[in-house]
Amino acid sequence: MAKPIKKFKAGQFEVALWKNEYEKDGKKFEKITAGLQKSWKKPNSDDFDKSTISGIAINDIPKVIMLLNKAYEDQELKGE
Repeated sequence: MAKPIKKFKAGQFEVALWKNEYEKDGKKFEKITAGLQKSWKKPNSDDFDKSTISGIAINDIPKVIMLLNKAYEDQELKGE
């Protein structure tokens, strides 16, 4: 299974950066994508679940913005 190239975490949220390589018209390309997940502890258990986010609580939006900004800056500043 592929592993992310980098992860950023704040509280229950995690942004993972993934490198996707593909070929088009004989040329190889690379694209970086970001995945956002939220984890939580299962009731009556020490296990954690992770889920892709489709809804974010209003109070959690600043954390998510911070993580996405960190991921973006990490990738954009590589070229400088």
